[in-house]
Amino acid sequence: MRRFDMSVTNVLISIGGGLAVLSASMLTAISCAPSPAQYEVSDLAISPAAVEVYGEVTIRASVTNTGGVAGNYTASLSIGGCAIDAQAVTLAPGASTELAFHYMPETKGNLTVEVGEASGILLVTEPPPGEWWDVHYLVVESNVSQRMCIQKTMIREYSFQLPEGTSMDIRISKTIVNGSREVFLGAAGFRSDPMVLKNVFPGIDSTVTWALAGDAVGTLCVADDAGDVDVFATSTSGAKPATAYVIGDSAPDPAGSLQAYLPMSVEFESLGISSMWSIDAYITTGHSYSYIDSPDRAIDGSKMEGDGEPCSRDGGIVPYVGAPCTIVLTGAIIDRRIFGVYVDVQFMAEMRIAPIVEED
Repeated sequence: MRRFDMSVTNVLISIGGGLAVLSASMLTAISCAPSPAQYEVSDLAISPAAVEVYGEVTIRASVTNTGGVAGNYTASLSIGGCAIDAQAVTLAPGASTELAFHYMPETKGNLTVEVGEASGILLVTEPPPGEWWDVHYLVVESNVSQRMCIQKTMIREYSFQLPEGTSMDIRISKTIVNGSREVFLGAAGFRSDPMVLKNVFPGIDSTVTWALAGDAVGTLCVADDAGDVDVFATSTSGAKPATAYVIGDSAPDPAGSLQAYLPMSVEFESLGISSMWSIDAYITTGHSYSYIDSPDRAIDGSKMEGDGEPCSRDGGIVPYVGAPCTIVLTGAIIDRRIFGVYVDVQFMAEMRIAPIVEED
């Protein structure tokens, strides 16, 4: 009988009919080699577990290195079968760390949340009808072009900016219908400070104040090709209403496009006497075109054009809502009298608006 004494320094083993010598140090190395890095994901937590579309969700999970050596691990977050985010960690043997992901769901449903082998369910629901976001916008840049035809013959042109601090409050529906959200501006939501117009009448200055005469309504497209927001206006003497608006140019516009009807009031004041006019106007983030068709007036054939810029997808409360954009305001006043004088007005204002960030 063969017998091996493991206490000796060297050990003889038989390999393929021959003999090989293994030292004690070699045996120790073979028997004590550390296991490779291995990772276990556990304690997945979703907070809150139920949320409305575009609600904020935090997803946490623990990662432990159960192996015998340090290593790197990339934890991937998947929601509804789609890869959303990933985080890389380096862990020593036996060490653990907590991961935190932030997510904003854009569709409703029961969504499976997975981090590694750990999983859970996130319930996403639509907000109930009648809920709104209230966004306070500041006009950060503006360019207003205005033409006035005095007594049917004399034309004066003005270019100015809205006063610093001009703002507007816009309510935007949380409910999406056919790829768009309803937009609402209350009558008190916009009023400019008085602006001075030089020499409206020879040697006489006037002030003009813009405001909303009633509630304004419109739409904000949050899906591509959900709407056509371009505005085309033609103003004609003797017509009622004086200005006819055509919305759209048969080419759908991208997500973030906005268009709204504004019943406005324009107050002119000269020599302490004021006159208030009502006017229909439109704002758009698309193309705006205004044309005067009044053969009996010097302003006949006058054209104005402007281009807006859709709301950004990012930078707001949720995609396209409360995000910066450029709106164009178009309107005209035909067949009006001020101080017994015929006055016609055509204007176009380009306004860059951005949400006001409230400081804590």
